[in-house]
Amino acid sequence: MTEEQNKDNVQESKEQTKQDLASLKTKLNELNSKKEEWFSKKEDLNKEISKLVKILKAANPEIDAEKKKERNLIEKRNELNKQFREQLTLSKDLVKERNTFKDKFGRGMSPGALKGKLEKLEYTIETEALPIEKEKKIMRQIKELRKAVMESEAVTDFKSQMGEISETLTDAKEKADKYHLELKDLLRENKKKFKDYMVNSRKVNELKKEQRQAFKKFIEFKTQFSKVNAELKIAMKESGEVPQIRRKRIKKKPKRTQNMERIQTTFIDTAKLIEEKVKEVEEKIRKKKKLTTKDILAMQGSKK
Repeated sequence: MTEEQNKDNVQESKEQTKQDLASLKTKLNELNSKKEEWFSKKEDLNKEISKLVKILKAANPEIDAEKKKERNLIEKRNELNKQFREQLTLSKDLVKERNTFKDKFGRGMSPGALKGKLEKLEYTIETEALPIEKEKKIMRQIKELRKAVMESEAVTDFKSQMGEISETLTDAKEKADKYHLELKDLLRENKKKFKDYMVNSRKVNELKKEQRQAFKKFIEFKTQFSKVNAELKIAMKESGEVPQIRRKRIKKKPKRTQNMERIQTTFIDTAKLIEEKVKEVEEKIRKKKKLTTKDILAMQGSKK
């Protein structure tokens, strides 16, 4: 190979190296722009989430107060419904006892008539001299009547007892219906009142998803940026070009570069946990269940 050819080859090699360096620098700048773009988007989303969480937090005391009203009405209504069911069962049992008594002693036989018949037979035994067989027969009747009188005590005051039960049933039903209507109106009003709260809570959940995606994209471009930057450093070192500007730029943000891989896993895991808890809280709100302190913290974006 001639000296002229060697010079040409060297020149071509230098030109190729310059082109490669220029290509790497262009690619690095593009990746840097993308990386910063996704980081800025993540930060903007975080600010928007924080703003909505403050609004949700401010509404929590009022929501707690309304939930307490709802629980009180539910408890009162349920207690009266329980009382209604108990009295209804009692009335059915009383009617059953009376029917059993009538089936056993006859429809026309009342507790008073049984007592009268018993007293008459007892008087006969005490005042009359009866044949042995007849006396035994009457004594058997007296024994049966005494037992019947004892059994009839439960239905002796049937009308009075049924009157009291009926009055209690009516009162419990009216009050239970009243509390039910109050609860229904309260739930309807609260649904309108806290519509924005539900919208904002869902919005927070959606924004958190977007934030995680933005962070993933940031990490993706950050990883590519670091790889190309390393390649550029090696290429510049081999070419004899000192990467002063690039070193200076990287030095400004040492902490973010060194800690990014460690932060990535922690952030994503935390975000996933928060999303799951937010879903649970939204389900509780939908079903009108009581929110705990942990639920409120979850809506505020806390890992706790």
